[in-house]
Amino acid sequence: MILGAIRAIVCLAFAQITFPSHAEEPVSGSPYSPFPDEVVVTRVMHFDNWCWKVAAGNGTWYFETGETDGKTGFSSAFDHVGNDWIGNDADKGYNLSPRGTGKHEYRGWPNFGNGNFDHPQRSSGSSTRWVDANGEDLAFDVQGVLQGAHLRMRSANETYELEYHFFPSHIAIEVIRADDTYAFLFEGPIGGEMEGPDVDKWYFKDGTENGQLCSLTECFSPFIYFLDTDPRDDQIFYIGAKNLQEGIGGESYVQKENMVVVSYGRVGAWPNDNRSLTGTDSVAVFGFHDKAGHKEISRFIEDRLAAPFSSIRAGEVRGMVRDSATLLPVAGVEVSWSDSDRLTRTDAAGNFVLPISDEVGSIEFSESRYWKKGMRIDTSGTELLDVHLQAKKQRLVVTTDIGGEDPDDEQSMVHLLVAANEFELEGFIIGYAWLDDYFRPKDLSLSIVEAYEECLPNLRTHADGYPSADTLRSILATGQKEALLKGVGEGMDSEGSELIISVVDKDDPRPVWINAWGGTNTIAQAIWKVHHTRSPEEFARFIHKIRIYDILGQCDTGAWMAKTFPELIYIRTKSIYGWAPSDEWVAEHVQSHGPLGPKYRDRRWATEGDSPAFMHLVSRGLNDPNEIDQGGWGGRFSWDKKPGIRTMDIVIRSGVDETIYDPYEMISDTEEGIESIKRWQQSIFNHLEARMDWSVTPDYADANHFPVAVLSGDTTRQILEASVVAGSEIELSAIGSSDPDGDQLSFLWQVYKEPSSFKGDMAFRQSTSSIATLEIPKESAGKSIHVILEVSDDGNPKLTSYRRMVLEVPPSRDSG
Repeated sequence: MILGAIRAIVCLAFAQITFPSHAEEPVSGSPYSPFPDEVVVTRVMHFDNWCWKVAAGNGTWYFETGETDGKTGFSSAFDHVGNDWIGNDADKGYNLSPRGTGKHEYRGWPNFGNGNFDHPQRSSGSSTRWVDANGEDLAFDVQGVLQGAHLRMRSANETYELEYHFFPSHIAIEVIRADDTYAFLFEGPIGGEMEGPDVDKWYFKDGTENGQLCSLTECFSPFIYFLDTDPRDDQIFYIGAKNLQEGIGGESYVQKENMVVVSYGRVGAWPNDNRSLTGTDSVAVFGFHDKAGHKEISRFIEDRLAAPFSSIRAGEVRGMVRDSATLLPVAGVEVSWSDSDRLTRTDAAGNFVLPISDEVGSIEFSESRYWKKGMRIDTSGTELLDVHLQAKKQRLVVTTDIGGEDPDDEQSMVHLLVAANEFELEGFIIGYAWLDDYFRPKDLSLSIVEAYEECLPNLRTHADGYPSADTLRSILATGQKEALLKGVGEGMDSEGSELIISVVDKDDPRPVWINAWGGTNTIAQAIWKVHHTRSPEEFARFIHKIRIYDILGQCDTGAWMAKTFPELIYIRTKSIYGWAPSDEWVAEHVQSHGPLGPKYRDRRWATEGDSPAFMHLVSRGLNDPNEIDQGGWGGRFSWDKKPGIRTMDIVIRSGVDETIYDPYEMISDTEEGIESIKRWQQSIFNHLEARMDWSVTPDYADANHFPVAVLSGDTTRQILEASVVAGSEIELSAIGSSDPDGDQLSFLWQVYKEPSSFKGDMAFRQSTSSIATLEIPKESAGKSIHVILEVSDDGNPKLTSYRRMVLEVPPSRDSG
């Protein structure tokens, strides 16, 4: 039996159906119990209106059929314990407000259109019908029941036609026809009541709890969810939307003791309001989800938005595989059951269909650019899998002012090259900082590449993945011919700006990290050109893949980009001094080593001032570079952008004025500043020392190598996640960790408090053992805890590999 098929046994016209006795539902309504695996539709009387009762795994919904005065729309939404999150009938609803006469004013969802399509309990001349995938009418069986894993209902009047997609997991609204402007507008209570607003909560995508609800802005896009802390309640209610036109805002607010309002777009709020939606591209999703940590809930909602109209057939597991950073589809991923030879691959859109092997099993996802991932699933479910893979290596383009008065870029280039097996270096672009002092040729960079070429056989003896010298020569390019923003615009394309465009345009879903060791105007030129030569949609796809890490801000084009393209992920760090090794250490462990050592010139000011930009990508299991708030060798950053992060004082004194771009905002350092790098300082030094040793050591046995850190049986370097219960005790294991040189291993477990949302004190028991235990405080409910495992050898130098696990602690039943 195909789960997605509709069990329509007898084909009868709607008007001819005689519905059986279950249509005589009590006026009070009720949730469906037990909740069905599929979607089950019956016709009932609810609030004195004929309604479709739609029972599904995530909740029970009542939708007016249109038979009563042309009313359509959701009139009730019951969660598992019987709370009605809509209850829009002013006379018979359950969510009575203490306001006024004890009645409430909840008006339901989706309140669609100009004139609102109409608010439930008002007449809009609407009707409903159940249809198949081709829009043809479906019939109920002889018991008056329609059942399936994906049911579609059309609701229409003269101006609009919508199609509602009902799944066990969620509901999606598709716009079929819209002859006027419209909005997706919800009005209802939180958790079935508004009498306890102090314990009602709402959350935005960025994790903000009870953030400022707003009017006609995008502050809560693309979704918002509501939670009541009543310990009897175990679900949240969410609403999200996608494909909104550029500039479309909405509104959301709590009208105390009365209702909560959420609207994507807004019609008729003020004269000449242009925030309304048009056309048929916009989609809304909504439903219930079990209470859980914010990350789990957010991923669930984002997955629903990514594939709002998808279902699964019996005998198959379906899903999509995406890059965890860009969320772009990954093609060619091998998808297989761990215990069988059944194999498929994702298509160009990242989709896969895998025949079911057993009732319960594990699926493995493999692609050469990504860490292998396994998922244990219950194949009796109907969920569409949305799989996010973490890249093994980050893609990197460096822009530099190498060859200037400060040799720190030369130092950073040497360090970069001995670590070049840890990332994919796709561009090295030489240009200006803020002064047009003199044009920098490639000669200096080429001489460092030549020294690297001499060392390359030795480096490859100790680790795989080092690029050839010819590859490096092919990606050396020169940037803009003029410094600052005056070097950007029509006719200003350069070898470097064209290289950046070609790298970002590659058919590779991974993001492109662009380091700015000097000025940023070559990056700005690439973005300027694409913005002026491609459609808005093409430009959005282009800029979506870019992550800029700007050291200190040595050019005004950084502020220009942040101002002009606020969607750009742009990090400007001001905390880079204080981590680097001493002159004596450098002389002993770097400069004395073979062909590359002499290329690491004595410092004039700071040593390796630009290295944190690429160190952010190489800290072996410590952090996912794309989760910038995790913290690693390149620092820790906040997703909350800061205004007015200025360039260096010396640049300002030269006449560069970034205030002309105010207001602009950038991602920048968290409150730890340089301490977020210094906490790993000795490991960074040892990492560089070992690699310089490799460069002059032809025999593998004569050098030290990094241990392999295994966390809970996982041998990759990806960041792991786990859900744990507040008040419980967990055990974590590093058993299986090994050292390629046979060295003795030591272990250190620690809680990294700064990136954790739970800020209470915690400590491991047996923190220096291969197995450690951690008590999860009751107060951590609803928070995250970052755990770091350090596995070190006793070689010379001592080398450390890391693993991180993010523990998500769902809200507890008694957290209210």
